[in-house]
Amino acid sequence: MKLNYYQLISLAGLLHDVGKIKQRAELPIKNEFNWTYCPEDEHHKSKYVHAAHTADFLDWFIDRFKIETDEQENNLVNIAAYHHKRGDGGALEEIIKKADRLSSGFERESSDKSGKYKEDRLESIFSQVWLNKKPKTHYYPIKELSFDITPEEKPSSDNKKEYKRLYENFKNDLQKIKKDQQFDVFWDAVEHLYEKYTWAIPSSSFYSYPRISLFDHSKTTAAIAQALYGFHKSGNTLSAEKVRDVKENEFLLIQGDFSGIQNFIFSRMGESNKFAAKILRARSFFVSLATDLVAYEICRRLGLTKAAIIMNAGGKFTLLLPNTPESIETIYAIEKETNEWFEDITFGETRMVIAFVEASDKDFQSGAFSKKMEELVSKLEINKLQPKPTKIVFDDYLKNISANGVCKVCGKHPAREEGSTPICELCNKFKQWGEKLVSSDFFSIQGKKDGFLKWFDVSFKKDNNALLIFDLKNNDEFKGFAKTRISGYVPRVTKEDDDFGKYKDFEEYSGVGSIKTFAMIAEDAKTPNQKGEFVGEGFLGILKADIDNLGRIFIEGFKDNISISKIVSLSRMMDLFFTGWLQNIIKNEFKSVYTVFSGGDDLFLIGPFNQIVELARRINKHLKDYTKNDDIHISCGIYFAKDKIPVYQMAEESEFMLEKAKGKGKDRIGVFGRVVKWDEFEEMMSDEKIEYYLSEISNSFRYSLYQYVNSIERLNDKSKTARDLMWKPLFLYQVYRNVDKDLRADFIESFIEYFEKYGGDFYIPLSYYIYKNRRK
Repeated sequence: MKLNYYQLISLAGLLHDVGKIKQRAELPIKNEFNWTYCPEDEHHKSKYVHAAHTADFLDWFIDRFKIETDEQENNLVNIAAYHHKRGDGGALEEIIKKADRLSSGFERESSDKSGKYKEDRLESIFSQVWLNKKPKTHYYPIKELSFDITPEEKPSSDNKKEYKRLYENFKNDLQKIKKDQQFDVFWDAVEHLYEKYTWAIPSSSFYSYPRISLFDHSKTTAAIAQALYGFHKSGNTLSAEKVRDVKENEFLLIQGDFSGIQNFIFSRMGESNKFAAKILRARSFFVSLATDLVAYEICRRLGLTKAAIIMNAGGKFTLLLPNTPESIETIYAIEKETNEWFEDITFGETRMVIAFVEASDKDFQSGAFSKKMEELVSKLEINKLQPKPTKIVFDDYLKNISANGVCKVCGKHPAREEGSTPICELCNKFKQWGEKLVSSDFFSIQGKKDGFLKWFDVSFKKDNNALLIFDLKNNDEFKGFAKTRISGYVPRVTKEDDDFGKYKDFEEYSGVGSIKTFAMIAEDAKTPNQKGEFVGEGFLGILKADIDNLGRIFIEGFKDNISISKIVSLSRMMDLFFTGWLQNIIKNEFKSVYTVFSGGDDLFLIGPFNQIVELARRINKHLKDYTKNDDIHISCGIYFAKDKIPVYQMAEESEFMLEKAKGKGKDRIGVFGRVVKWDEFEEMMSDEKIEYYLSEISNSFRYSLYQYVNSIERLNDKSKTARDLMWKPLFLYQVYRNVDKDLRADFIESFIEYFEKYGGDFYIPLSYYIYKNRRK
């Protein structure tokens, strides 16, 4: 594999500290020459021994992948391993040194203790942020990145075996990567494995707190190094002295945002709900894909590697580029080209908004970096408010719809295909994508051929000549390619469903293994009772949720200790909650729940109403376990609907409930038209006595309980009536008529307590029980 200098400097930045894993595993150095990469103290004893271990690993790595460079001195080992000692490689070695200092020197917080680098555990990134109350410090276990991540308050200190296991597994997985393929495919695979095996390894604890992972430090080092190389190459200042001494703004910090995501995903103009699930799935995929590809095209056009992409989640990306005229021209050009493309496919409904700021060495220091991020976010928000459409009127629109009319699915584009449901080219493409996303193991990005993407084509197969290849399977097995965190799971008919005969009367039912329609998912809300009868309402539950105050947490949460590595780490770990743990639990425990989108800091789910309510409880509970931080919480809105309701209406109603929850103070859930705090919701929904008492009374008496809830709700209103004031004696009268005498006293005591404690909010558990147990 022949590397150019951008590729070489990116790999050297990513792998410059890889020897720390091997050193902490106490494995021997095989090549004695590699000790020369370590500086010596006054007693001629080697310091920074991990540099020798890095060289040892890279000897193997270069041999395994047949890596070559144009100059013998500028090889991967020298550039990466000489980051603590001056070698003979000149500017490139100096760039890695400077990138390492910028990344580590400004991110590490000094401690008066030397630390025990083989024993210390990484502090949770969520232990380092707060708005109101500083959380207790928790630590991550030394293990591979997995779906189940919970920090510990008191970590164990026996890590040697874990480091050895991680190092050996890392090398074994690396050997699954093919030697001869596009560099960007190779980079993605290596970066994916490096994250998997080093996400919980402290980058340093030597007279500093172990607060940054080896992966996040390495990722930002690679980005900084590449930007430095591009800046000095462009300015003809590529010498060790110039790299050390330059005081200019060497960097551009760029942020891009896919604006109009919800309008795009939940198009409301079409008459037909046909293919809704497939097209929803594909539109959500397109948002993520388009964001990825805009960031990728910026890198490609500048000749950079994907090391420049330091964050990418939830329809937003952040890049670190060299501050050159070419970079600025490219940013403007791609923003313009993207939005011309978006106008053609969404008629201005969506935009890619891009903003950038210049940055210098000093801006990577903690105090300055928060101001730089604020400046960038402010510019992005201003740009969102200043759209620059190139088309106001689409002159040929009426001419194009004259033949087959308007697409019945999106209600916007000219229909291209006749049939029972006239559909446009775009919706037909999304329909095909929606089918392939759940039946394919891989997808590839290729150079432009004949597809509708601006610069690339998508193929749902493993094309070894592709520019990018991703594994779609949401599991732990590594097959040689980076995994995408796009949700590929959809509810399918199981043998148990088929045995029950749940869908036998459904016209669209096609047997075991077929993808469930919204009608089937709604049917799954019905559950068998003790008599084997299916009871409950066939309602969909639509859940919309997002993390509260996340923008403030990013900007203010680190106080004076903010750094680029911490921002990258917080973004990555927050996204992992939605794309990792949540998708895994849906696949294994909430199998009838459909993910419309999930990533960044928000999510939209559709499923059987009872599964959605239970899943909401699990999400809230696990977020608390995942972060161990009272300042990080989620707001949620749930709407119940029949499967025939248009998807845009489902989205609007669930968004309304989410906004209602946020309007009441956040950290709340809105459901059945009510908004309550999560603790109160959990208390009501987990009280088994409520369900027991309701199961022991008649259906008519259950419904009559609503009038007492409503009366209590009106007691503080001017609208209250004399009957409302008499709610308690009326309630007692009904109890004596409807409740068995052996249960009566406990029933009265409990329900008066419920009514007085929860008031109108008791509507929630009452309605949930009735919906869950209603018979035909």
